[in-house]
Amino acid sequence: MVQRSGDTVGESYALHSLGLIHGRMRMFAEAGRLLRRAIRLCEENLDRVGAARIRLDLAQLVSQRGETFHAIAIVEQAMMTFQELRLALWESKALAVLEKITTENPLPAAVSSNGGAR
Repeated sequence: MVQRSGDTVGESYALHSLGLIHGRMRMFAEAGRLLRRAIRLCEENLDRVGAARIRLDLAQLVSQRGETFHAIAIVEQAMMTFQELRLALWESKALAVLEKITTENPLPAAVSSNGGAR
């Protein structure tokens, strides 16, 4: 219904919520697809904060699938947005997500967070 009305902001909120629901149901592929569509709509609407916030949820989803390096890259992308816009609270939330990801899925000792060997 939101999609038919042309309300792309409302559609991005709906897709975000649906993505979270699918993630909780462990339907990871569909959840990822919905979250990526929500991010795309936010970007089309020039809503950088919304896109970055959804990226934090996407990173956690990707982490649950065991894709730690990809999840870290997604968080870092969101964090750059928060830093550029000087959103300290959201930057700290991104750091908390990053810590959660690396705690739940520890990286091998010989690998740095950017995926390169030491």
